[in-house]
Amino acid sequence: MVLLALGIDRLVASAIVSVPCTVSQGTGRDFANLTLIVYHIPVAAQFVIKGPGG
Repeated sequence: MVLLALGIDRLVASAIVSVPCTVSQGTGRDFANLTLIVYHIPVAAQFVIKGPGG
């Protein structure tokens, strides 16, 4: 939650990219790769919850 708040408040980023933006600035990792990971987390969670036939 703190990362989300920092991303929206200080970096003027939207909610979906605030976490990868904040983490990339803090760690020096690639923003594009972190965004890809963040986008895949809900998809993977939905796949686990609903199953492959969902």
